[in-house]
Amino acid sequence: MSAKIPPEPVVPIKFLRFWPGFYDKFAPLPSDRDDFILLFNELLGPITAASPEEATPERPAAWTITSVFQGREAPRDVAPGANPYAVAHLSYSGEPHYNTPLTSYHINLIMRETDTDPSVRTVCLPLFMVASHIRGYFPLYCAPRTLPPATTPRLFCSFVISNGGCAIRNRFAQMLNSYKTIHSCGGALNNTGFLAPRDVPQYLLFLSQFKFMVCFENKSIPEYLTEKLYYAWLGNTIPIYWGARKTQTWLNPRAFLQLPDEPTDEDMRALVARVAELDTNPAAYAAMHAEPLILPDAELPREFRMDAIREDIVATLRRARTPRETA
Repeated sequence: MSAKIPPEPVVPIKFLRFWPGFYDKFAPLPSDRDDFILLFNELLGPITAASPEEATPERPAAWTITSVFQGREAPRDVAPGANPYAVAHLSYSGEPHYNTPLTSYHINLIMRETDTDPSVRTVCLPLFMVASHIRGYFPLYCAPRTLPPATTPRLFCSFVISNGGCAIRNRFAQMLNSYKTIHSCGGALNNTGFLAPRDVPQYLLFLSQFKFMVCFENKSIPEYLTEKLYYAWLGNTIPIYWGARKTQTWLNPRAFLQLPDEPTDEDMRALVARVAELDTNPAAYAAMHAEPLILPDAELPREFRMDAIREDIVATLRRARTPRETA
């Protein structure tokens, strides 16, 4: 069997400040790199001019995409020429922080509310959407999951984090662990002596051993929805989530448990009690487990649709790069 050939940018794109492994297309775990290459090819291809001479404010001929993953590097042209609209500079963040000032870039693809105003220039692109679209997960979210047979032994709850700095996440994990021992298998707060696998198919298989998974984000921001929740759901667990409040409208809130944005200890105890109720009531657990992550008849929100995100990019470019009349 021949090795899979990693994708390359078809659209003229210069990727700046991404993580070191991003630039090694034969890295041991290249899937994230591949997702971004495929995403930006599809997202930007239809709105890329054929040559610098044909570029317009909303239709450049080339792009730079600067991430927040490492270092500080100013945007630079990849196809310089006489046409000032030949290159558009984008900033990207899959983290709660982002490049500043926002006006240093024509567009900021970040997990914040879309605002095409020239003084803001944000287009919401949740990390949740990236792999969900590229890997074809959206249809899976609408389908019922299969509950393992009652005779199949399952562990209680998994907890896999590499960042131990979130006090709310740590506090809740401690409370839940007081009810029943959780398996913390990440690089931080590890209590098992081993790490969960990083390869996605193996990781999902690993998670399927558990009834629940604590999948809190690093911070609570309305649109900050990463891969954590969908891994827990695709891993056949009931996700225990905290982070993006917009999950309550973007997704089916009956498919997972969620802690409020600014939880009190009373909120945490109530959520632990709800977990315990599901843990000890097979019928209630089965009912929640059967809920799709996205209702089959629901329209995807704009933040999950490539056509809508592309429209927002065009609108933002037009407003950021079109000269405004002066009095």
